[in-house]
Amino acid sequence: MKIKCVFFDIDGTLIDTTKGIFHVRSEHLDALRRLQQAGIYVVSATGRQLNSLKAVADFPFDANICLNGSMIYVGDRLIRNFTFDETTVAELWEFLENHQIGFVMQGESVYYCHPQNHPYVINYAQQVSRHKENQIYYTYPDRRLYKVSVFLHDETQKQTLIHNLDGCYGLMFYNSHLRMDNEQRLNGEITLKEIHKGRGVETVLSTLNIQPQQAIAFGDNSNDVEMFKVVRGYAMHDSTPDLIEHCTKVIGDVSSMTIVDEIDRLLND
Repeated sequence: MKIKCVFFDIDGTLIDTTKGIFHVRSEHLDALRRLQQAGIYVVSATGRQLNSLKAVADFPFDANICLNGSMIYVGDRLIRNFTFDETTVAELWEFLENHQIGFVMQGESVYYCHPQNHPYVINYAQQVSRHKENQIYYTYPDRRLYKVSVFLHDETQKQTLIHNLDGCYGLMFYNSHLRMDNEQRLNGEITLKEIHKGRGVETVLSTLNIQPQQAIAFGDNSNDVEMFKVVRGYAMHDSTPDLIEHCTKVIGDVSSMTIVDEIDRLLND
């Protein structure tokens, strides 16, 4: 069946700051343009918010699934928008603070970091402050929130967090590729339990009147699993084990031209 839509994760798939790749490279942008020229929709599916995406990918995506599915755009139109309620934010803030977990609560172009002296929180704030649109605060949130990044001490603390998220707050935890000094850290992202990239993919496909069999996706991380459950998935070489379990094919890493090769193969079929 002819492919009509391709979904792309961004961090770890089209860019990788740990390898010095801070923007989508021209070779990949050219390949994305070839897809569009062939009449194939090109869609981002990312944990980033829209302004942060545009800062690293200067490309007119046909649709954007942002913040792991919490904000979904088709063209320039926002068609879905899911936020944490105020009670959940208050209880989660208290829980993370009491368990001495460093965290960053993320809104649309705004980041609430706590505690201010936590080394990983400092590093995260430095990374996102590279983009002038982003606003960094060290106060309690006063705007709508979509996602929380957390930095954990050990596996026991992680399991305690996961148990409480599921049992008390209706939230879910993803392993994350946030790194410091090129090392994988014990950390992750918290999102609304029923809101994920898979649901975003379904929404975009329905809006564009495309069947799941007519789409594929590229990704590398746990937050891409639900997306791969909806459409055929291509996992990067260093993807998380849970994603590889759900993929159709494992390809090369971000620094290679493997995505370009796959796009050319698709266009030549």
